[in-house]
Amino acid sequence: MSKLTDLNTETGLTYCGGMEEIYFEVLEEYCNANLLDVLERTYAEEDWTNYIIQAHALKSTSLTIGAESLSEEAKGLEMAGKDSRYDDIKKNHAAVIEHYKQVLEHIREAIRE
Repeated sequence: MSKLTDLNTETGLTYCGGMEEIYFEVLEEYCNANLLDVLERTYAEEDWTNYIIQAHALKSTSLTIGAESLSEEAKGLEMAGKDSRYDDIKKNHAAVIEHYKQVLEHIREAIRE
């Protein structure tokens, strides 16, 4: 648990009924459900309808595990899409994706140990 420094584990545990075992299962599923490919594809295709759906999924699942800052960033992408502010998405997409990759990497490292 101490390796998950970029997550608010208290928030994640709250969503898991305070059960560490379930929390680690949720973290594993979060990594397995990796949304990177679909986010990158919908972004490249400028398929904003599906991009918004995936940004919403990233926002929600990230909050569930306690990745609060990533959740807020994904919310920004989602809201930009809903408001048709596609330039904002283009401006922030790469940074959010990089942050997402870092979160995934940190979780995978923590789960392995």
